Amino acid sequence: MKVQILTRELVKPLIPTPPNLRNYKISFTDELAPIINVPSILYYQANQNFKATSMSDILKTSVEKALPEFYPFAGRYEKNSRFIDCSDQGVEFVTAQADSQLSEILGLGKKLNVKLIDQLLPCDVQAADEITDPLLYIQVTMFDCGGLALTMCFAHRIGDASTISAFMAGMVAVSRGLSIEAFQPSFDVASFYPQKGLPQWRLNWTDKNVTKRFVFDSEAIQTLRNKARPRDDIGKSKPSRVQLVNAVILQALVSIDSAKYGHSRTTYFMQTMNLREKANPPVPMESFGNLFGLATVNLEAGEAKDKGYGDYVAMLSDSVKEAVEDYKYMLLHQEDDHRKVIDPFLEANEKVTDPEVNLFMHTSWSRFPYYDADFGWGTPIWASAASLPLKNVCILLDTKDRKGIEAWVYLEETDVPLFEQHPDILALTT
Repeated sequence: MKVQILTRELVKPLIPTPPNLRNYKISFTDELAPIINVPSILYYQANQNFKATSMSDILKTSVEKALPEFYPFAGRYEKNSRFIDCSDQGVEFVTAQADSQLSEILGLGKKLNVKLIDQLLPCDVQAADEITDPLLYIQVTMFDCGGLALTMCFAHRIGDASTISAFMAGMVAVSRGLSIEAFQPSFDVASFYPQKGLPQWRLNWTDKNVTKRFVFDSEAIQTLRNKARPRDDIGKSKPSRVQLVNAVILQALVSIDSAKYGHSRTTYFMQTMNLREKANPPVPMESFGNLFGLATVNLEAGEAKDKGYGDYVAMLSDSVKEAVEDYKYMLLHQEDDHRKVIDPFLEANEKVTDPEVNLFMHTSWSRFPYYDADFGWGTPIWASAASLPLKNVCILLDTKDRKGIEAWVYLEETDVPLFEQHPDILALTT
Protein backbone atom coordinates (compact mmCIF):
# COMPACT_ATOMS: atom_id res chain seq x y z
CA MET A 1 0.00 0.00 0.00
CA LYS A 2 1.19 3.50 -0.85
CA VAL A 3 -0.18 6.63 0.79
CA GLN A 4 0.15 9.88 -1.17
CA ILE A 5 -0.11 13.18 0.69
CA LEU A 6 -2.51 15.44 -1.20
CA THR A 7 -2.64 18.53 1.02
CA ARG A 8 -1.01 19.74 4.22
CA GLU A 9 -2.28 22.94 5.79
CA LEU A 10 -2.81 24.69 9.10
CA VAL A 11 -6.46 24.90 10.10
CA LYS A 12 -7.24 27.80 12.41
CA PRO A 13 -10.23 28.43 14.72
CA LEU A 14 -13.24 29.81 12.89
CA ILE A 15 -13.47 32.50 15.57
CA PRO A 16 -10.13 34.05 16.65
CA THR A 17 -9.01 33.51 20.24
CA PRO A 18 -9.47 36.69 22.34
CA PRO A 19 -6.23 38.43 23.46
CA ASN A 20 -7.03 37.82 27.15
CA LEU A 21 -6.76 34.06 26.50
CA ARG A 22 -3.44 34.29 24.67
CA ASN A 23 -1.30 32.71 27.43
CA TYR A 24 -2.54 29.37 28.74
CA LYS A 25 -0.62 28.14 31.78
CA ILE A 26 -0.02 24.42 32.06
CA SER A 27 -0.47 22.62 35.40
CA PHE A 28 2.00 20.45 37.28
CA THR A 29 0.19 17.38 35.95
CA ASP A 30 0.89 18.76 32.44
CA GLU A 31 4.55 19.21 33.43
CA LEU A 32 4.73 15.51 34.29
CA ALA A 33 3.33 14.37 30.93
CA PRO A 34 5.85 12.62 28.64
CA ILE A 35 7.17 14.21 25.44
CA ILE A 36 5.12 12.36 22.85
CA ASN A 37 2.39 12.83 20.23
CA VAL A 38 -0.27 10.22 21.00
CA PRO A 39 -1.96 8.72 17.91
CA SER A 40 -5.42 7.18 17.62
CA ILE A 41 -7.20 6.17 14.42
CA LEU A 42 -10.87 5.71 13.48
CA TYR A 43 -11.82 3.70 10.37
CA TYR A 44 -15.01 4.33 8.41
CA GLN A 45 -16.53 2.19 5.68
CA ALA A 46 -17.82 3.74 2.47
CA ASN A 47 -21.23 5.38 2.57
CA GLN A 48 -23.18 5.65 -0.69
CA ASN A 49 -24.44 9.10 0.29
CA PHE A 50 -20.95 10.53 0.75
CA LYS A 51 -17.80 10.66 -1.31
CA ALA A 52 -14.56 10.32 0.62
CA THR A 53 -13.53 13.81 -0.51
CA SER A 54 -16.74 15.35 0.84
CA MET A 55 -16.23 13.45 4.11
CA SER A 56 -12.79 15.02 4.33
CA ASP A 57 -14.26 18.50 3.79
CA ILE A 58 -16.80 17.89 6.55
CA LEU A 59 -14.04 16.85 8.94
CA LYS A 60 -11.97 19.94 8.15
CA THR A 61 -14.95 22.23 8.73
CA SER A 62 -15.75 20.49 12.01
CA VAL A 63 -12.18 21.14 13.19
CA GLU A 64 -12.52 24.86 12.38
CA LYS A 65 -15.82 25.08 14.25
CA ALA A 66 -14.70 23.09 17.30
CA LEU A 67 -11.34 24.85 17.78
CA PRO A 68 -12.74 28.10 19.27
CA GLU A 69 -13.88 26.10 22.31
CA PHE A 70 -10.62 24.09 22.42
CA TYR A 71 -8.39 27.01 21.44
CA PRO A 72 -5.10 25.80 23.09
CA PHE A 73 -4.89 23.04 20.44
CA ALA A 74 -4.26 25.75 17.81
CA GLY A 75 -1.40 27.27 19.80
CA ARG A 76 2.26 26.36 20.37
CA TYR A 77 4.10 25.28 23.51
CA GLU A 78 6.71 27.62 25.00
CA LYS A 79 8.78 25.04 26.88
CA ASN A 80 11.09 27.56 28.57
CA SER A 81 8.19 29.53 30.04
CA ARG A 82 5.90 26.48 30.31
CA PHE A 83 2.77 27.97 28.81
CA ILE A 84 0.79 27.60 25.59
CA ASP A 85 0.94 30.59 23.26
CA CYS A 86 -2.66 30.52 22.01
CA SER A 87 -1.77 32.40 18.85
CA ASP A 88 -4.13 30.53 16.52
CA GLN A 89 -1.23 29.22 14.42
CA GLY A 90 -3.42 26.24 13.76
CA VAL A 91 -3.83 22.48 13.78
CA GLU A 92 -1.94 20.65 11.04
CA PHE A 93 -4.55 19.04 8.77
CA VAL A 94 -3.41 16.49 6.18
CA THR A 95 -5.38 14.80 3.43
CA ALA A 96 -4.02 11.68 1.77
CA GLN A 97 -4.98 8.99 -0.75
CA ALA A 98 -4.20 5.29 -0.28
CA ASP A 99 -3.99 3.09 -3.38
CA SER A 100 -5.74 0.17 -1.69
CA GLN A 101 -8.92 -1.00 -0.04
CA LEU A 102 -9.71 -0.32 3.60
CA SER A 103 -9.98 -4.09 4.09
CA GLU A 104 -6.22 -4.33 3.57
CA ILE A 105 -5.69 -2.21 6.67
CA LEU A 106 -8.32 -4.04 8.69
CA GLY A 107 -6.55 -7.34 7.99
CA LEU A 108 -9.71 -9.20 7.09
CA GLY A 109 -8.89 -12.89 6.75
CA LYS A 110 -5.25 -12.40 7.75
CA LYS A 111 -3.04 -10.98 10.44
CA LEU A 112 -3.14 -7.26 11.09
CA ASN A 113 -0.29 -5.42 9.38
CA VAL A 114 0.78 -2.69 11.80
CA LYS A 115 3.30 -1.26 9.31
CA LEU A 116 0.40 -0.30 7.05
CA ILE A 117 -1.29 1.52 9.92
CA ASP A 118 1.84 3.57 10.53
CA GLN A 119 1.46 5.11 7.06
CA LEU A 120 -1.69 6.81 8.36
CA LEU A 121 0.23 8.92 10.89
CA PRO A 122 0.65 12.63 10.04
CA CYS A 123 3.65 13.21 12.32
CA ASP A 124 6.64 11.76 14.11
CA VAL A 125 5.34 10.72 17.53
CA GLN A 126 8.55 12.00 19.17
CA ALA A 127 8.44 15.43 17.46
CA ALA A 128 6.83 17.29 20.33
CA ASP A 129 7.44 20.17 22.73
CA GLU A 130 9.32 22.42 20.31
CA ILE A 131 7.92 25.87 19.50
CA THR A 132 7.43 24.90 15.85
CA ASP A 133 5.53 21.67 16.65
CA PRO A 134 1.73 21.76 16.28
CA LEU A 135 -0.13 20.51 19.33
CA LEU A 136 -2.61 18.55 17.24
CA TYR A 137 -2.20 16.77 13.90
CA ILE A 138 -5.12 15.34 11.94
CA GLN A 139 -4.85 13.17 8.85
CA VAL A 140 -7.74 12.02 6.68
CA THR A 141 -6.71 9.10 4.45
CA MET A 142 -9.12 8.15 1.68
CA PHE A 143 -9.21 4.62 0.24
CA ASP A 144 -10.15 3.35 -3.22
CA CYS A 145 -13.23 1.67 -1.76
CA GLY A 146 -14.66 5.02 -0.60
CA GLY A 147 -13.85 4.49 3.07
CA LEU A 148 -11.45 6.58 5.09
CA ALA A 149 -9.27 6.64 8.19
CA LEU A 150 -9.27 9.59 10.59
CA THR A 151 -6.01 9.92 12.54
CA MET A 152 -5.62 12.29 15.47
CA CYS A 153 -2.15 12.83 17.04
CA PHE A 154 -2.14 15.15 20.04
CA ALA A 155 0.76 16.42 22.12
CA HIS A 156 0.60 14.82 25.56
CA ARG A 157 1.99 18.05 26.99
CA ILE A 158 -1.40 19.69 26.51
CA GLY A 159 -3.85 16.95 27.38
CA ASP A 160 -4.76 13.31 27.89
CA ALA A 161 -7.15 10.84 26.27
CA SER A 162 -10.15 12.51 27.94
CA THR A 163 -9.14 15.85 26.44
CA ILE A 164 -8.87 14.57 22.87
CA SER A 165 -12.08 12.55 23.29
CA ALA A 166 -13.92 15.71 24.29
CA PHE A 167 -12.54 17.53 21.24
CA MET A 168 -13.59 14.67 18.98
CA ALA A 169 -17.09 14.74 20.50
CA GLY A 170 -17.21 18.48 19.83
CA MET A 171 -16.22 17.87 16.20
CA VAL A 172 -19.02 15.31 15.89
CA ALA A 173 -21.57 17.72 17.37
CA VAL A 174 -20.79 20.62 15.03
CA SER A 175 -20.63 18.31 11.99
CA ARG A 176 -24.20 17.23 12.75
CA GLY A 177 -25.40 20.78 13.27
CA LEU A 178 -25.71 20.30 17.04
CA SER A 179 -24.64 22.63 19.84
CA ILE A 180 -21.11 22.21 21.14
CA GLU A 181 -22.17 23.61 24.50
CA ALA A 182 -22.29 20.17 26.18
CA PHE A 183 -18.62 19.62 25.29
CA GLN A 184 -17.25 23.02 26.29
CA PRO A 185 -14.09 22.36 28.32
CA SER A 186 -13.10 23.84 31.65
CA PHE A 187 -9.64 25.44 31.80
CA ASP A 188 -9.20 25.50 35.58
CA VAL A 189 -6.65 22.70 36.01
CA ALA A 190 -3.67 25.02 36.54
CA SER A 191 -5.53 26.72 39.39
CA PHE A 192 -6.02 23.31 41.03
CA TYR A 193 -2.47 22.16 40.31
CA PRO A 194 -0.12 25.14 39.86
CA GLN A 195 3.25 24.62 38.17
CA LYS A 196 6.11 23.28 40.29
CA GLY A 197 8.96 23.01 37.79
CA LEU A 198 8.69 19.20 37.64
CA PRO A 199 10.53 16.92 35.18
CA GLN A 200 8.48 15.10 32.56
CA TRP A 201 7.68 11.41 32.96
CA ARG A 202 10.37 9.38 31.16
CA LEU A 203 9.29 6.50 28.93
CA ASN A 204 11.19 3.43 27.75
CA TRP A 205 12.11 4.61 24.24
CA THR A 206 13.68 2.04 21.90
CA ASP A 207 13.99 1.37 18.17
CA LYS A 208 14.27 -2.40 18.73
CA ASN A 209 10.69 -3.13 19.57
CA VAL A 210 7.67 -4.86 18.08
CA THR A 211 4.01 -3.81 18.25
CA LYS A 212 1.52 -6.62 18.77
CA ARG A 213 -2.26 -6.56 19.06
CA PHE A 214 -4.07 -9.20 21.12
CA VAL A 215 -7.87 -9.41 21.24
CA PHE A 216 -9.62 -10.73 24.34
CA ASP A 217 -13.22 -11.29 23.22
CA SER A 218 -16.24 -11.51 25.53
CA GLU A 219 -15.78 -15.26 26.03
CA ALA A 220 -12.14 -14.77 27.02
CA ILE A 221 -13.15 -12.04 29.47
CA GLN A 222 -15.68 -14.36 31.10
CA THR A 223 -13.07 -17.13 31.32
CA LEU A 224 -10.72 -14.72 33.06
CA ARG A 225 -13.47 -13.56 35.41
CA ASN A 226 -14.20 -17.14 36.44
CA LYS A 227 -10.50 -17.82 36.88
CA ALA A 228 -10.00 -14.75 39.04
CA ARG A 229 -12.85 -15.40 41.46
CA PRO A 230 -12.06 -17.60 44.47
CA ARG A 231 -14.95 -19.38 46.17
CA ASP A 232 -14.96 -17.02 49.15
CA ASP A 233 -15.11 -13.95 46.93
CA ILE A 234 -18.60 -14.48 45.53
CA GLY A 235 -20.75 -11.42 46.08
CA LYS A 236 -17.89 -8.96 46.12
CA SER A 237 -17.36 -6.35 43.41
CA LYS A 238 -16.25 -7.79 40.10
CA PRO A 239 -12.92 -6.78 38.62
CA SER A 240 -13.24 -4.76 35.44
CA ARG A 241 -12.36 -6.08 31.99
CA VAL A 242 -9.30 -3.84 32.10
CA GLN A 243 -8.08 -5.32 35.41
CA LEU A 244 -8.64 -8.87 34.16
CA VAL A 245 -6.57 -8.27 31.03
CA ASN A 246 -3.90 -6.34 32.94
CA ALA A 247 -3.46 -9.29 35.27
CA VAL A 248 -2.83 -11.66 32.34
CA ILE A 249 -0.28 -9.28 30.85
CA LEU A 250 1.47 -8.68 34.18
CA GLN A 251 1.69 -12.41 34.90
CA ALA A 252 3.11 -13.06 31.42
CA LEU A 253 5.70 -10.28 31.80
CA VAL A 254 6.91 -11.60 35.15
CA SER A 255 7.26 -15.06 33.61
CA ILE A 256 9.20 -13.69 30.61
CA ASP A 257 11.52 -11.69 32.85
CA SER A 258 12.39 -14.73 34.96
CA ALA A 259 13.07 -16.81 31.83
CA LYS A 260 15.35 -14.12 30.34
CA TYR A 261 17.44 -13.37 33.40
CA GLY A 262 17.35 -16.73 35.16
CA HIS A 263 15.96 -15.08 38.28
CA SER A 264 13.01 -12.94 39.26
CA ARG A 265 13.81 -9.23 39.26
CA THR A 266 11.79 -6.51 40.95
CA THR A 267 8.67 -5.74 38.86
CA TYR A 268 7.16 -2.26 38.85
CA PHE A 269 3.76 -2.09 37.10
CA MET A 270 2.07 1.28 36.52
CA GLN A 271 -1.58 1.86 35.62
CA THR A 272 -2.69 5.33 34.55
CA MET A 273 -5.90 6.63 36.11
CA ASN A 274 -8.25 9.42 35.06
CA LEU A 275 -8.36 11.70 38.11
CA ARG A 276 -11.43 13.69 37.05
CA GLU A 277 -13.87 11.36 38.76
CA LYS A 278 -11.57 10.44 41.65
CA ALA A 279 -11.22 13.81 43.42
CA ASN A 280 -13.37 15.09 46.26
CA PRO A 281 -15.00 17.36 45.22
CA PRO A 282 -14.95 15.92 41.68
CA VAL A 283 -13.07 17.71 38.93
CA PRO A 284 -15.33 18.49 35.94
CA MET A 285 -15.14 15.70 33.35
CA GLU A 286 -14.78 18.46 30.72
CA SER A 287 -11.52 19.71 32.28
CA PHE A 288 -8.91 20.43 29.61
CA GLY A 289 -5.40 19.13 30.19
CA ASN A 290 -3.63 16.21 31.81
CA LEU A 291 -5.53 14.88 34.79
CA PHE A 292 -4.11 11.41 35.27
CA GLY A 293 -2.25 9.70 38.06
CA LEU A 294 -0.51 6.38 38.59
CA ALA A 295 -1.61 3.30 40.51
CA THR A 296 1.45 1.13 41.02
CA VAL A 297 2.25 -2.46 41.93
CA ASN A 298 5.76 -3.14 43.23
CA LEU A 299 6.75 -6.82 43.35
CA GLU A 300 10.11 -7.42 44.99
CA ALA A 301 12.49 -9.97 43.51
CA GLY A 302 11.19 -13.49 44.16
CA GLU A 303 7.84 -12.26 45.51
CA ALA A 304 5.88 -13.40 42.45
CA LYS A 305 7.10 -17.00 42.62
CA ASP A 306 4.04 -18.46 44.36
CA LYS A 307 1.38 -16.08 43.05
CA GLY A 308 -1.46 -17.20 40.80
CA TYR A 309 -3.68 -15.29 38.41
CA GLY A 310 -6.21 -14.36 41.11
CA ASP A 311 -3.41 -12.83 43.17
CA TYR A 312 -2.42 -10.57 40.27
CA VAL A 313 -6.04 -9.43 39.83
CA ALA A 314 -6.27 -8.66 43.56
CA MET A 315 -2.97 -6.73 43.56
CA LEU A 316 -4.01 -4.58 40.63
CA SER A 317 -7.46 -3.90 42.06
CA ASP A 318 -6.01 -3.03 45.47
CA SER A 319 -3.46 -0.65 43.93
CA VAL A 320 -6.27 1.28 42.23
CA LYS A 321 -8.32 1.44 45.45
CA GLU A 322 -5.31 2.73 47.38
CA ALA A 323 -4.56 5.33 44.73
CA VAL A 324 -8.17 6.51 44.74
CA GLU A 325 -7.90 7.10 48.49
CA ASP A 326 -4.62 8.98 48.02
CA TYR A 327 -6.09 11.20 45.30
CA LYS A 328 -9.44 11.78 46.96
CA TYR A 329 -8.57 15.11 48.57
CA MET A 330 -6.06 16.41 46.04
CA LEU A 331 -8.08 19.57 45.32
CA LEU A 332 -7.49 20.91 48.82
CA HIS A 333 -4.35 22.70 47.58
CA GLN A 334 -2.23 21.09 50.29
CA GLU A 335 1.32 20.14 49.38
CA ASP A 336 1.02 16.70 51.00
CA ASP A 337 -1.96 15.87 48.81
CA HIS A 338 -0.16 17.10 45.69
CA ARG A 339 2.83 14.90 46.55
CA LYS A 340 0.57 11.85 46.40
CA VAL A 341 0.04 12.59 42.71
CA ILE A 342 3.64 13.59 41.96
CA ASP A 343 5.71 11.00 43.84
CA PRO A 344 4.71 7.93 41.78
CA PHE A 345 5.92 9.70 38.61
CA LEU A 346 9.25 10.64 40.20
CA GLU A 347 9.66 7.08 41.49
CA ALA A 348 8.97 5.73 38.00
CA ASN A 349 11.65 8.05 36.59
CA GLU A 350 14.17 6.49 38.97
CA LYS A 351 13.17 2.93 38.22
CA VAL A 352 13.17 3.30 34.43
CA THR A 353 16.98 3.46 34.48
CA ASP A 354 17.48 0.72 37.09
CA PRO A 355 18.82 -2.45 35.37
CA GLU A 356 17.38 -4.64 38.14
CA VAL A 357 13.79 -3.43 37.69
CA ASN A 358 11.29 -4.86 35.21
CA LEU A 359 9.18 -1.76 34.56
CA PHE A 360 5.91 -1.84 32.62
CA MET A 361 3.33 0.85 31.93
CA HIS A 362 -0.33 0.40 31.03
CA THR A 363 -2.93 2.90 29.91
CA SER A 364 -6.56 2.29 29.11
CA TRP A 365 -8.67 3.97 26.44
CA SER A 366 -11.57 1.70 27.28
CA ARG A 367 -14.91 3.49 27.77
CA PHE A 368 -13.85 6.47 25.68
CA PRO A 369 -16.49 7.16 22.99
CA TYR A 370 -14.46 6.29 19.88
CA TYR A 371 -17.18 4.04 18.52
CA ASP A 372 -19.80 6.80 18.94
CA ALA A 373 -18.03 9.20 16.55
CA ASP A 374 -20.66 9.50 13.81
CA PHE A 375 -20.00 12.54 11.60
CA GLY A 376 -23.00 11.74 9.44
CA TRP A 377 -21.86 8.62 7.56
CA GLY A 378 -22.05 6.07 10.38
CA THR A 379 -19.91 5.01 13.31
CA PRO A 380 -16.36 3.64 12.95
CA ILE A 381 -15.92 0.01 12.01
CA TRP A 382 -12.76 -0.02 14.13
CA ALA A 383 -10.67 2.19 16.44
CA SER A 384 -6.97 1.53 16.85
CA ALA A 385 -3.68 2.69 18.26
CA ALA A 386 -0.49 2.59 16.15
CA SER A 387 3.17 1.65 16.49
CA LEU A 388 5.21 3.49 19.11
CA PRO A 389 9.00 3.28 19.60
CA LEU A 390 8.52 2.10 23.19
CA LYS A 391 9.06 -1.09 25.15
CA ASN A 392 7.09 -2.55 28.01
CA VAL A 393 3.99 -0.47 27.32
CA CYS A 394 0.40 -1.57 26.78
CA ILE A 395 -2.65 0.36 25.54
CA LEU A 396 -6.09 -1.18 26.05
CA LEU A 397 -9.11 -0.32 23.90
CA ASP A 398 -12.67 -1.60 23.66
CA THR A 399 -13.62 -4.00 20.90
CA LYS A 400 -16.38 -2.84 18.56
CA ASP A 401 -19.07 -4.64 20.61
CA ARG A 402 -17.75 -3.01 23.85
CA LYS A 403 -17.61 -6.47 25.48
CA GLY A 404 -14.00 -7.37 24.79
CA ILE A 405 -10.60 -5.70 25.06
CA GLU A 406 -7.89 -5.10 22.47
CA ALA A 407 -4.40 -5.00 23.98
CA TRP A 408 -1.75 -3.16 21.97
CA VAL A 409 1.50 -4.39 23.48
CA TYR A 410 4.89 -2.79 22.78
CA LEU A 411 7.76 -5.18 23.56
CA GLU A 412 11.41 -5.67 22.87
CA GLU A 413 11.79 -7.88 19.81
CA THR A 414 13.41 -10.70 21.79
CA ASP A 415 10.48 -10.79 24.27
CA VAL A 416 7.74 -11.24 21.67
CA PRO A 417 8.02 -15.05 21.14
CA LEU A 418 8.00 -15.64 24.89
CA PHE A 419 4.97 -13.40 25.37
CA GLU A 420 3.02 -15.00 22.52
CA GLN A 421 3.70 -18.49 23.88
CA HIS A 422 2.56 -17.74 27.42
CA PRO A 423 -0.28 -20.25 28.09
CA ASP A 424 -2.97 -17.64 28.83
CA ILE A 425 -2.00 -15.37 25.93
CA LEU A 426 -1.96 -18.37 23.61
CA ALA A 427 -5.28 -19.76 24.83
CA LEU A 428 -7.34 -16.60 25.30
CA THR A 429 -6.41 -14.18 22.51
CA THR A 430 -6.75 -13.85 18.78
